[in-house]
Amino acid sequence: MKADDYCKLAHEMLASPPLRSTIWKGMPPEEDGPADEMDIVFEILRRILSEVKPIADARKAKTDEAILSIMKELRQKWLAICGRMNHPAFQTESFSKFCEVIDKKTAPQPVRPQRRPRPKDD
Repeated sequence: MKADDYCKLAHEMLASPPLRSTIWKGMPPEEDGPADEMDIVFEILRRILSEVKPIADARKAKTDEAILSIMKELRQKWLAICGRMNHPAFQTESFSKFCEVIDKKTAPQPVRPQRRPRPKDD
């Protein structure tokens, strides 16, 4: 999608907010309700970042540098959206806030350290 398409989608979502459970998977029923502005911003960011794999597959990107260039392009798209949206929730620093939230939600569980095998006596 282009930046203009994302702006239209954001305006639609801000005009009639979807339920939070449609944005966040596993939302407890007691916390469900209409999505607030930050939920909508995070949903737009999630949709933008979900473009990485299809773009990488289309370009046959294999190296870290190629993936990084795709991420830079998507960041430019986010900055274009922020410039077009006349809304305080759409700020350039929302990208880093989004990354912090996703890090917390997808934090791996601590792993017990494994015992080292004893050296065998020959």
